[in-house]
Amino acid sequence: MTATQPTGPIDVDSFALFARIVKDARPNVMLVGPPAAASRMVGALGIDLRKRIVERRAAAPESWPRDGASTFLRDIETLDLAQQQQLIEWLNRQPHRTHLIAGVGRSLYPDVKRGRFLDTLFYRLNVLQLRLP
Repeated sequence: MTATQPTGPIDVDSFALFARIVKDARPNVMLVGPPAAASRMVGALGIDLRKRIVERRAAAPESWPRDGASTFLRDIETLDLAQQQQLIEWLNRQPHRTHLIAGVGRSLYPDVKRGRFLDTLFYRLNVLQLRLP
């Protein structure tokens, strides 16, 4: 397996293991950190996965994938509660298991505790979390 090493403190072996898990198990992933770092990570995973990864702005429900493709939803923290509920309902209606990679600029756990981010969506997206520098 060829892995493109992202810049930052993660080493090649760790990245290769992370990429392998994402490729084989297709868990939903939450990338926490600057948007540019998350986009670079998704790009590196896209090369490694050899599958189509589509990058979309989270707040545009009409652009959410319909075919089970791996999808990177940026700015997940910008969704209001109604949009979060729409995303949960959309995920539940999908005939194919959709592989989501969610990009967030900060930890969402405080928002979950305060009721500003739905816990059901948080735990659905946060199967595997990677904090980026």
